[in-house]
Amino acid sequence: MIRPFPLVLALFASFIPARAQNDPCDPRALLPTTDPAYADAVKLSETLSRNGIQVRCVLLSKESQMFDGQLGAAFFRTEIGDFEALFLAQGHTWDNLKILQIRDAAGYVKYQFRGSPAHPGAWEGKPVYFVKHGNEFLHSLDSQLVSKLRQTLKEN
Repeated sequence: MIRPFPLVLALFASFIPARAQNDPCDPRALLPTTDPAYADAVKLSETLSRNGIQVRCVLLSKESQMFDGQLGAAFFRTEIGDFEALFLAQGHTWDNLKILQIRDAAGYVKYQFRGSPAHPGAWEGKPVYFVKHGNEFLHSLDSQLVSKLRQTLKEN
C-alpha cells in the first residue's frame, strides 16, 4: 500500500521558498502570543530596543522547562548577536541560583546549578556567559553580547 502523506509533505516542502527555509527569523519559529513567556519576552524586547539594541526577532526556545517553576523561555536574535532568555513568573528572581563552573584542559566547561530554582542536571560544552536580572536569566556564548546586555539591563 502506498502512503501518500509523506509524498505530499515532501512535495509541499519543496515549494517553500529557499529564503524562508534559511531565514534566521523564520516566521514558523516565532514565539507565539499564546506562549507563557510571551509577555515577558515582549517586555525584554522593548527594554532592549529603547536602549539601542535592535531585536530582529523572538523565537521559540528549547529551554522553556529547564528549571523548576520556570514560566518559559525565548530565543532572541538581535543586531549584535543571539541569546536565550529564561523567565520565571513575575515576583520571582534568579538571585538564589548559584552557577558552578568546572573547566577541563581542552577548554570545555561543565556548569552545575545549585539553589533556587532547581535544575536537575548540568550543562556541558563551550563557555557560556550569564546575566541574572529579576525574573530574567539570559545566556549566550558571546561574552561581548552578554557584557552589553548586562550594562543595558543594569541601567533599567
